[in-house]
Amino acid sequence: MTHGARLRDLDPPGDRAALERLWAAALGGVWPLLPAGLDLVRDGVVAESGGALVGVVGVVVGNGGEGGVQLLLVDPAARRQGVGTRLLEAGVERLRDGGVTTASLGSGGPDYLWPGVPDDLPAATGFFAARGWRFDDSVIDLTADVRGYQAPAGWGSGRDGSASPSR
Repeated sequence: MTHGARLRDLDPPGDRAALERLWAAALGGVWPLLPAGLDLVRDGVVAESGGALVGVVGVVVGNGGEGGVQLLLVDPAARRQGVGTRLLEAGVERLRDGGVTTASLGSGGPDYLWPGVPDDLPAATGFFAARGWRFDDSVIDLTADVRGYQAPAGWGSGRDGSASPSR
């Protein structure tokens, strides 16, 4: 059924509610949506089937021939039916049309959601690898609960806002 999904340009404000539902269905249990996260996705292609949005690819064109696939989401009920592959192809075509010669997953432009493909999404890594994308580098994304956070004793803020030891 979704093999015949219709592709169209992303309409960021018009598609917002559907993108939030798609994010929740595809990633919500692992990666809750940040309040302004989807605001970064301003260009891309969506897949619709039966009047519902079943997938999206967000792209960003950077400087110097670089760009990236910011986001590729497919509704779990529509996976393994060619929707993700069609969206990826449409996204890469959009990047090429924008003059991009080197594309990255997650980053590649001024705005990104992740610095790459999160390693706790192994199906995503396998999907891209099967389509010719190759491993380039590792990034460690550290997080902390900052409610009640206190800097370690002896550390203050430098005049430029960077952390530095107090003297």
